[in-house]
Amino acid sequence: MNMKHQKQLLTVLLMSVACMLQAQRSETLLEKNWKFSKGDFPEAAQTDYNDTKWESVVIPHDWAIFGPFDVNNDLQNVAVTQNFEKKASLKTGRTGGLPYVGTGWYRTSFDVPADKEVTLLFDGAMSEARVYVNGQKACFWPFGYNSFHCNVTPFLNKDGKKNTLAVRLENRPQSSRWYPGAGLYRNVHLIATDKVHVPVWGTQITTPHVSDEFAAIRLQTKIENAGEKTEIRIETEILSPAGKVVTRKENKGRINHGQPFEQNFIVNAPQLWSPESPALYKAVSKVYADNQLVDTYSTRFGIRSIEYIADKGFYLNGKHRKFQGVCNHHDLGPLGAAINVAALRHQLTLLKDMGCDAIRTSHNMPTPELVELCDEMGFMMMIEPFDEWDIAKCENGYHRYFNEWAERDMVNMLHNYRNNPCVVMWSIGNEVPTQCSPVGYKVAKFLQDICHREDPTRPVTCGMDLMVGLWDLEPQQWRGQVHLLGGGNGPWTSGTADDGALHILCANTSAYSGWEGPSNAAHYRFDGSTLEELASWDYYDEDYKAVPREGGLDLYSFNPQYEFQFHAPEYRGVPLPSQWVYSHFQTLA
Repeated sequence: MNMKHQKQLLTVLLMSVACMLQAQRSETLLEKNWKFSKGDFPEAAQTDYNDTKWESVVIPHDWAIFGPFDVNNDLQNVAVTQNFEKKASLKTGRTGGLPYVGTGWYRTSFDVPADKEVTLLFDGAMSEARVYVNGQKACFWPFGYNSFHCNVTPFLNKDGKKNTLAVRLENRPQSSRWYPGAGLYRNVHLIATDKVHVPVWGTQITTPHVSDEFAAIRLQTKIENAGEKTEIRIETEILSPAGKVVTRKENKGRINHGQPFEQNFIVNAPQLWSPESPALYKAVSKVYADNQLVDTYSTRFGIRSIEYIADKGFYLNGKHRKFQGVCNHHDLGPLGAAINVAALRHQLTLLKDMGCDAIRTSHNMPTPELVELCDEMGFMMMIEPFDEWDIAKCENGYHRYFNEWAERDMVNMLHNYRNNPCVVMWSIGNEVPTQCSPVGYKVAKFLQDICHREDPTRPVTCGMDLMVGLWDLEPQQWRGQVHLLGGGNGPWTSGTADDGALHILCANTSAYSGWEGPSNAAHYRFDGSTLEELASWDYYDEDYKAVPREGGLDLYSFNPQYEFQFHAPEYRGVPLPSQWVYSHFQTLA
């Protein structure tokens, strides 16, 4: 081969590599080169706005943790209805005494290749986020705890260069019962793909059969912008925890009416995920449209089975176990709400050392990094989205947006975390006042149906703290709405006993024992029309042991199947029994 032919061949190879690289997706964290200012600046969305005097910050960023602490930051004259208060009284420190209330703006710029589909993914933005690209409104998302994304392709400069991104955030007074943080306190991702691509959270992996001998894996992949005549080919490799290919498959087909592309695999002798052995696999899919590589998408997952059996309890991989869990608020105590993986890992390491194997995300969607760490370190999770539904706990709480936004928030949460093996159940709320509404069961059914529609593999629970009032309203309706009746801050369990009635055991096992009046527990029986208290307990005695109030029954003789101790790591706010700065509930500071 002469020199001329060698150069021609090299040119062709380089062009091929360039085309392949151009076809691949890119994902970038927008961490540096941000400008921030507290206050409201309507013109800040525009590309020519002068932000040179603003503060330079790195994302994630919590504008309020820097203080100063002040009793006036969250001074409230309120009656806390969930504590059965009838008369308003002056309170401070409910949100940590920190200046989270107000409006703030963030600005940065970014470049992307021309002619790409571009998506911004926010892991969380506190709160009422309004996102602008090159002066145009790209999206609005009110709930500060949820992840959300928006396609910003129509707003980009034609050459993809020097695009201005501006984000306005606003925290209203009396919008939270604890310290929520403020600002872009979680990561922001810039995702560029070809026009035909796998969207954000576009895969769903389930394991219809799991045994020591083999596991069946079902992978469903959504493809965006593929016409009905476009031939789609997906080559997928399943990688073991050691990174070796254990199975692969290639399938062809067409996308009909937006239905996902399905592939099925067998993994022999799988390594099963558990808290003791958190083995993680990866599915790597190459997507071809009319024989052209258009996307490569990776999905991490675990192989495990979960079962909840009446009168028996919870089974993981066919083995009975009880949850030894804690509740975990989203902030990092004195570090604030800005996500910090090292601090999260430190908290989880301490919890692991004390025997904890489960986390309840009280009472909101978690940051993705926490869920990833629970996958890796071996913690089972109950993910919980809401502290209120359509009836208020806080004057400016989520109830203002519930009717319009609850389904969208639930779908984002479920799509974000349904591939994580650590997630073993969903919660639809915590001690919501709606539980005492005559139509509260309908709201619960609405949320439960969303869970089952988007993820039929996991059960649904709900934290309820006013059981007697709930059963007095619509007992026969509520009975069917949740698989596990959960609530308060300790173990709640329910099941149908030999007498055909629904039996409920609830217990309060937290720092609530420091409140005025005793902590207590009770065993209820519901036969479809009458709720009967069979036994109850005061605790604690001088040795901090549960003492039967009547009937001589032992608290744990009814075999509660799970407990999530409230609370574990330190967090800001909910300062009972005192009225200042931080929670007194934590078992781990």
